[in-house]
Amino acid sequence: CPDGWRKFGDGTTVSIHNEDPNLVRMQLIVHLKAAGGNGGVQLVDSAGAVVSSSAVGTQDTQVTLGPFAVGMGNTTYTLRVPSGGPLAMGPVLVQPLADFSVSLANEK
Repeated sequence: CPDGWRKFGDGTTVSIHNEDPNLVRMQLIVHLKAAGGNGGVQLVDSAGAVVSSSAVGTQDTQVTLGPFAVGMGNTTYTLRVPSGGPLAMGPVLVQPLADFSVSLANEK
C-alpha cells in the first residue's frame, strides 16, 4: 500500500468513545480502494444491522458512512467487505453531527 494507506479485510472493527451527552449522531468520511475490482463496504452495528454502506472503486474513493447513532461511552462497529476485498484505507475523518431538534424546540 502507498504511504498512509493500510489494508483491511472483512471484520475490521471501528471503536468510538463518546463522552459528550449532546453527541448522538456522527458519520465517517473514509478514503478507500478496492484491490480486486470494484467493491463495497458496510458499517455494521453491534446487533449485526447494516447502518451504512457504499460502493468502492479501484482508485481512491471517498465514501461517507452514516449518519449513524452513537451512544455514550464506547461503541464498536464492524466494517464488512461483501465484495472486491480486501480494501485499502487512507485518511479517515470522524465527523460529529449536530442535533438541532432540542434547540429548535426551545425557540417556539
